[in-house]
Amino acid sequence: MWGVDGGTSFTTPQIAAANAVINSGRQTPVGFWNPQIYKFAQDTDTPFNVLDDADNNNNLYYTGQPGKLYNQATGLGTINFEKLLNKFDHETN
Repeated sequence: MWGVDGGTSFTTPQIAAANAVINSGRQTPVGFWNPQIYKFAQDTDTPFNVLDDADNNNNLYYTGQPGKLYNQATGLGTINFEKLLNKFDHETN
């Protein structure tokens, strides 16, 4: 049976797994992500898909705000993990 799930309990294991994969290919671990991900979010080739209120772009309960990089309900948006891995790979390793 299919259902709709979400929330931090759902995404935390996914982020932990992504962190393990990213760190496995590096000489040193990434460490605290926040400085890097907020920098990546501002790049033109960002790994984040910002949630705004355009064209069916929501996270089940909240829509983002147009023109905002970050908002309290949706954070930075959804992540393209392949792009995120490439971004971290291009950081000092």
